[in-house]
Amino acid sequence: LLQVKKLSEFFGCSIAVFLLPDPPKELPLPKDRSPIKESKPLSPKTYKAIRTARWVQYVAESLMKNINLDARPKVESFSPDNDPKLVSFKEREILGINPDTQFKWKNNEAFEHWRKVIESKNIIVLQLPLIIEEIRGFALTDKEPFVIVVSSSDDPNGKIFTLFHEFAHILIKESSICNPIVEIEKSGRDEYEKWCNSFAGNFLLPEESVKNDFKNLIELELPKRVTNISNRYKV
Repeated sequence: LLQVKKLSEFFGCSIAVFLLPDPPKELPLPKDRSPIKESKPLSPKTYKAIRTARWVQYVAESLMKNINLDARPKVESFSPDNDPKLVSFKEREILGINPDTQFKWKNNEAFEHWRKVIESKNIIVLQLPLIIEEIRGFALTDKEPFVIVVSSSDDPNGKIFTLFHEFAHILIKESSICNPIVEIEKSGRDEYEKWCNSFAGNFLLPEESVKNDFKNLIELELPKRVTNISNRYKV
């Protein structure tokens, strides 16, 4: 019994699973778009996080049905053929967060503010233990309500970027496993990842607002201007 308990903890499943005549059927894994693992299999920690997110998704769906709540996300659907910059501008307007509001948030509060904004659209946002060298987040869109997961151990600003990268996957209705920061460093070789990174960057750093800030900081050297912008926009 002790060994079975340890196995259930390791695989992140119920002890009852080991008493079934056959392994339970699971939904397909999200598409692995992280560029750093190549052909390496996902770690047990990642599998456990996906199972945890699936369980939360299942419980949320059951509860919402029981109290007659709509589990569908309150967002429009887009295609990677759409301009991510224009989509980000449109979503900014829909979500109703202007740069001045963004500036007022403290560094340690910004992620939670953005999380509430996303969750107001009927999308569950979870923070779970992930190995950030492997993946920084993932999105589940094959079942409602949709779920976004970010690494609980990541830097706060890193979490924010991953949150909106995965939100972009929600908008194009694609389940995915990602490491968006590494994808940027590798020049975004995946077209879907390029689109989602472009959306996240344009959403968090509205072009006209950033241009004005750069002009206002003209007396500073470029590295200091970039640092100032980074701190100001929490990116």
